Order: sequence, then structure tokens, then C-alpha cells
Amino acid sequence: MTGQIVSARRTADGIVLHRLVPSEVEGEVTMRLIEVLPDDPDWLEAVAALPPDDVAPIEPAPPLLAVLRAEAICGINRVAGEIRRRYVTVMPGEEMLYLRKEAEARAYLADPDPDPADYPLIMAEEGITAPTAWHVAQVYLGLSAVWISLAAPLETARLGAIAQIELAEDAETIRAIVDAACVQIAAISNPAPEQPA
Repeated sequence: MTGQIVSARRTADGIVLHRLVPSEVEGEVTMRLIEVLPDDPDWLEAVAALPPDDVAPIEPAPPLLAVLRAEAICGINRVAGEIRRRYVTVMPGEEMLYLRKEAEARAYLADPDPDPADYPLIMAEEGITAPTAWHVAQVYLGLSAVWISLAAPLETARLGAIAQIELAEDAETIRAIVDAACVQIAAISNPAPEQPA
């Protein structure tokens, strides 16, 4: 298992290691506990291979502040993700497709004599998303503008809160930062467009 060991606790039955590891949600970090025996050769080898600063001293309990920070950052990312889902179709590869559609739209509208073969994504939606290729390109750019107008303040709120959480020195401050960030993120609103196909 990878992840920084932030503390270890010796018990009568073995050693409990506390690691900060990536969760299944992108950008989130969670605390995981794993128990190993003191004479477990795999654990001894793994710890010996880590840089000295990567192993915290044996402590009676995991550092509460590190756990609270990790949980708070998870919460901020989750709230921001919920706002994003209102504006994008959540499926593999969709982000790349949005970027390609925007690039095609800009090129199409700048082209004095566009060849349909050069704009396959636009042509694929002609008569579906909009009646003409020109209108499809306009839809793509309109959706892009809405997304940017949302993403900029959302990133300011999200990243600003995370930066403050990482510097916070007590649980009360962390909770206050999370509460304020959630209010700020919830206030970011644009009329939600129909989700593109």
C-alpha cells in the first residue's frame, strides 16, 4: 500500500500504521489504518525503504489535525464536484470531447469556406443539436463560455479554501473555513444549460 505514513502506534498485538492515501474520488485523500505484526518482514522492508522524514515517530494516536484537514479537503472537493455535474455530462472521455468541440467550433467560425470533412464533430450534430453546422458551432462556444464563467469562481473558492485548510491550526478554524467555502460555492450560480450529448 502506498501513501505517507503519518503515525504509528504500538499495541500488544502489533503495530497500527496510519497512512494518508488517495481515495477513489479524484483529488481526495483519506486516512487508512492497517495493522501489522512487529516481526512482519514485508512491513519492516517497506519502512526501511522509505525516506526518514516519511515515517512519523511512534505516537499514541494519529494526529487529529491531519485527519481533519484531509476530511475537510474531501468535503470541499465533493461540494465543488456537485456543482460541476450540473454543467457537464459525467462519462469517460467527455472532458476531452468538450475541448475538441470548442476547438472545432472556433476553427469553423473562422474558416471562410469550411469543408465539412474538416469538422466531423460539428457535422455529426448538424440537424440534431442545431439546424445548421454554423448554429452547432455557436452552441459549442456558448456552452464553453457558460462553463468558463462557472469554473473560474468555483476554482477560486475551492482552491482558496484548500489553501486555508492546509494552514489552519485547529479544528474550529477548519470547520469555519469549510462552512464559509460551502456557502461561497453554493452561491456560484449560472442558469444551467442543457447538458450536451
